[in-house]
Amino acid sequence: MRIFYKDTTSVLLCFLLINGFFIGNNLNSTFLVIPLALLFAFFLKNNYLYSLKKIVSSRIFINLFIFLTIILITNLVLILTHQTLDLSYAKNIISQIIQLICIIFFIAYIYTAYPPVEQISYSIYIGKLICITFFVQSIIEIIAFLSPQFASIIHIFYSPDQYEILYKSYGGIRGLALTGSPGWGLAVGYAYSFLFYVRYMVIEKFNFKTFCFGLILVLGMFFAGRTAFVGIILGIPLFLFSKIQLISKLKIIFLTVLYSIMIAIIVYFLFFDFLLILEQKVFPFVFEMFYRLEHTGKLETGSTNVLLEMWNRDIPEGVELFGTGLFTDPETGRYYLQTDVGYIRNYLFGGIFWLLLIYSFSLFIFKKSLNYSVTTNDKLLIIFNLMMVFLLELKAMTASYNKYFFLIMIVYLFSLYLDKKNEQIQYNYSCL
Repeated sequence: MRIFYKDTTSVLLCFLLINGFFIGNNLNSTFLVIPLALLFAFFLKNNYLYSLKKIVSSRIFINLFIFLTIILITNLVLILTHQTLDLSYAKNIISQIIQLICIIFFIAYIYTAYPPVEQISYSIYIGKLICITFFVQSIIEIIAFLSPQFASIIHIFYSPDQYEILYKSYGGIRGLALTGSPGWGLAVGYAYSFLFYVRYMVIEKFNFKTFCFGLILVLGMFFAGRTAFVGIILGIPLFLFSKIQLISKLKIIFLTVLYSIMIAIIVYFLFFDFLLILEQKVFPFVFEMFYRLEHTGKLETGSTNVLLEMWNRDIPEGVELFGTGLFTDPETGRYYLQTDVGYIRNYLFGGIFWLLLIYSFSLFIFKKSLNYSVTTNDKLLIIFNLMMVFLLELKAMTASYNKYFFLIMIVYLFSLYLDKKNEQIQYNYSCL
């Protein structure tokens, strides 16, 4: 019963932390982690404040806090120097500093619930928590897709713009998740969750239950956005390069094919109506590129065409070193120069100087993660996570900006830190 309590509360805190959905106008679910972690820890009757103090005084937390503060100060100096007073970027950095504090309370709770004496691997535990968070999110999306009444409850936590832009304009296919970032952010989160699924569930112990878990994740991707499938694209080589026996890899591949055929037959005969709904409403969006190839002979989507247009921008002169100090168009309130490409938007804001600073922070996170990681498979996961962020940056703001990227990577970094700090890792044991 005690383990059930610890795991259930950990999943709840992780869901609230990562998804950050809005409750009212000003309250974000991420902020609820602080009071709830204190409350849940009280019933454990362990020394939560000791764990919190240990995490807060750690060098990694101090370094992250200082780095973010430097980024914020630099941001403010840029907008003051350019006299733009565009605070839209600075607000996101302030939000990240607050999120970092919330992460500390979450990590301290995990450390209190499972102290070093229990000899668990924090990275495995956190990795599975991340997967479960998106599994729960997928269940919410599927129910919301099938039930407009349930979707209307989810939309209580949406702004009017989010509801119109995603749910209404996509015909009820998107805008179904319980999150504060139902567009690009959610898709990024799903992409990362699949890499964690491959590392901490497929490679560790693959069976029919694990397969069904992954299938639900993939269904969740259908409603999150096509960018989420980058996780599958990178997840395949992550699995192939992983350090497990060849016979185990072949067994997993064989079982995946076998389970896929079984599920396809079951769905076709028992859930044909659901399959028909997917075929009529969801597949044309998810596989738009192939539908267009069949009908027009062109391998493209509406979003890829928009992306190509965003790359085709005339860069103002004199922005090379320190940019323009503009992140948002002062007249329209939209992206400056109508581009959301991460590399271009950061370059326009602060030039090469800002690019080096902002990407140095992302590289710092990954470098520390590599330093703290112990196993080859963990190191592979970190490398593929790094590849992912710079690939996603080709489409939109991700590195050191996207909420899902920031929260997942920092939480995982702290889990690796705790493993390294305690040097008591048992990779065959997991509470979840």
